Amino acid sequence: MCHFVYELVNSCPQLTAPAHGSLAPCNNFPGHICHFSCDTGYILTGSAARTCDSNGIWTGTQPQCNGEGLNLPFLEAQLNELINGT
Repeated sequence: MCHFVYELVNSCPQLTAPAHGSLAPCNNFPGHICHFSCDTGYILTGSAARTCDSNGIWTGTQPQCNGEGLNLPFLEAQLNELINGT
């Protein structure tokens, strides 16, 4: 006679990337770590990395990317001003 042992795994809810940021490929099983980053010109607040615990709960807080982003026209104008002195 065969006996099967089933072990339930509490997976964490699926994470999403913050607006103006990204979430590196990861999974939502206990012990796995997910890493976040922000686009150029944005600053990450909250947790840059979150770990799925054995109870199916993510550690840390959902990250946000705050800032104005990379403003190329403004930067070009500033650079031209520095180079040309105008």
